[in-house]
Formats: sequence, C-alpha cells, structure tokens
Amino acid sequence: MPTIYQRDLGNGVGYIAIDSFGMETGEEFGNALIQLAEKDLRALIIDLRFNGGGYVDAAMEAASYILGRDVTVFITEDRDKIQDLYKTEFEPVIEEIPVVILINDQSASAAELMAGAFQDYGIATLVGTNSYGKGTVQDIIPLQNGGALKMTTAYYLTPMGRSIDGIGLTPDYFVTTPELQLPIAKTVVQPKDIVVKFYAGENKMVFNEEDLSLQGAIKEQGNIYVPLELPWRPLVIK
Repeated sequence: MPTIYQRDLGNGVGYIAIDSFGMETGEEFGNALIQLAEKDLRALIIDLRFNGGGYVDAAMEAASYILGRDVTVFITEDRDKIQDLYKTEFEPVIEEIPVVILINDQSASAAELMAGAFQDYGIATLVGTNSYGKGTVQDIIPLQNGGALKMTTAYYLTPMGRSIDGIGLTPDYFVTTPELQLPIAKTVVQPKDIVVKFYAGENKMVFNEEDLSLQGAIKEQGNIYVPLELPWRPLVIK
C-alpha cells in the first residue's frame, strides 16, 4: 500500500503526508517531490502527524532528497557512549525552499528522526505539538526454541546530539488545535498577517479565508470560549 499522499495547495506550496515509513517510502517521497517540483514548487509542508515510524532506512532515504548526500540524519549511542553516525546516500531532487514539518504526540521513532534532523539543520520549521519520544534501538536475537529476544541496545540521537527518548521533539510553533495546524503551516512557509473571523453560537471560523470547524466550543455566562491558540503573527479578529 502507498505510504505517501501528496497534493498541490496552490501558490507554489506542496503538501506531502507520510503515513509510515515502509520499504518503498523513500522512493515514493522522491517521486512525490519531483511531481510537485514540476508545478513550480516554492515551499513544502511535510505531514508526519500520526506517523508511528517504521524503517529508519526509508526515513534516511526520504531525508536525502532534501538534505543531499553524506549528511548525518541520526546517531546511535550505546551504554558505553560509543556512537555511530548514519548519513544520507542520495542526491537532492529539489533546491532549498521553505519547509514546515507537522508533528503531534503520535509522531514517533523514524518520523522523529527525520523531523529532528531537519530541525537541527534549520532546514524545516516544526509546527504542532510535542512528538511521542521513542528514541531507542531494538535488536532481535533468535532463540534456540524458535522464539526471539527483543533487546534495547542503544539510543537514537539527532545530528546535534539531542536525545528524544521519553522527551520527544518540541515544535518551533506550538499549535494545539488540530484544525489550525495545516493553515498555520501555510503562513509559516508564506508569511502573512492572520485574519480570523468567528461566528457567534457556531463551532466554525474563517482563518485567512479558509473555512474551519472548531470542536468543543464552550458557552459560559454569555461568553463563547474556543480551543484556539494562535501564535506570533499580527492578528486581526473580527
């Protein structure tokens, strides 16, 4: 089954969602980049929300097509503090452009390694909530009775030596409202003022001319409270 979903968001912004890192994900990601580049790609949003990981080799290959060859994607460190560096092997398929990676508390393992590398190198801005924090290496040792022992043998570190195990990645822009994460990612890659319109008594809003539903609005003592946290940019509320 394909693990990649892509679409053109308009204005030169491409979107690629990676569900998980399967054996063919790296190649699928490269092909998706090439197809988007044919449509005048000027910015990219990579969606790693709910991506629980998979093959780290696939994450490394996908990272190659943006980072380029011979770039460290992650480091493993054992209990004796011996480190091994894992580097990309493929040439980039697009030129350097603004990149945002969407993450949440279900982004784990290989997804965190890719996002962490992009964050360390300043290649991408992370938007969303803290990632899961799965940063351990497991080896499977066959047993004579036909079973196997799965043993944790090392930790994963980002290229700058950050540990993610039990901690996760902290996004550059913390956005807790799921419906707003993608719209805000668009304003990061193509900066502009944020204009928000609320409709009294209704669970919906307009965010920069984009209709969104807001779940869980609370009406209390004549006031309406919405689960909305908007970061950093000039804001006009109507």
